Amino acid sequence: MFRLLFLLLLTFSCSKSYSEEKNNVSILAELKNTNNHKILVNIIEKSLFLNFFDSQDDVARTIYAPTDYAFSKLSPKIMEKILNNEKKLIVKFIMMHIFAGNSLDQNVIKTIDLKISLDGSVVLLNENRDVFIKDIVIRKKPTFIKNTTIIPIDCVMYLQPSLTDKRLDQALVSKYEHTTCCLQDKKEVDSFLSEL
Repeated sequence: MFRLLFLLLLTFSCSKSYSEEKNNVSILAELKNTNNHKILVNIIEKSLFLNFFDSQDDVARTIYAPTDYAFSKLSPKIMEKILNNEKKLIVKFIMMHIFAGNSLDQNVIKTIDLKISLDGSVVLLNENRDVFIKDIVIRKKPTFIKNTTIIPIDCVMYLQPSLTDKRLDQALVSKYEHTTCCLQDKKEVDSFLSEL
């Protein structure tokens, strides 16, 4: 039911009249222009992902971009590690918010995997269609840059295998490899930090 509600909200809020399309700007430049993503921009600029966010390529991807308000609600334990630019945490944090494919085009058949090279290592991104997104509130309109969808969100996402999320029924667990929700409660924070 949450998935249906989310998809309806996303479909309604992402119609052409409600979205912005841009083609000659990088993702990083667009995030800077919003003035709502100062912390995220700071994280990106200090991270191994700078080239990924600063390019103007045609790769289809969806970025769920936590706003500054989202960071204000984040656990102080995690914020301290983010502000200290702890590499493993930053990589994990960013990877929980980038997905291969366009979230609004559910009928596209997956043809390639989206990979990012970090210091010579390659990281495979989750396919957007393999993730059940719940509890994520979209308060602002998405922006489209070529094949990239940027969706501003007011929470930091927590990605976990669907099998470990006790709130999902068996049908959702079978359909989606991963689930994501807002990183809020102590159990999620502890789990997030323990996986570093």
